[in-house]
Amino acid sequence: MAARAAFKAAEGVIFEYIAARHPEQARELTEYISTVMIGLSAKARQGQSLALLLSTVAIASRVCCIILRVGDFQRAGPAS
Repeated sequence: MAARAAFKAAEGVIFEYIAARHPEQARELTEYISTVMIGLSAKARQGQSLALLLSTVAIASRVCCIILRVGDFQRAGPAS
């Protein structure tokens, strides 16, 4: 239960940080970051190497930068 509360608190901090700078993308980007954090945590518990975890973080951070630069989740995705 404490871990869940800590995670929710972390999500709130992330949301507030993003919302102060990019209010239009705050909800979706916070959800993305939260999902990545959960996945990283699960992979770490399964024994994933630090190098691979850091590689995943690097990719996720590039995605965040693209989303914020483009300013639109729909346009940042692959062309259909």
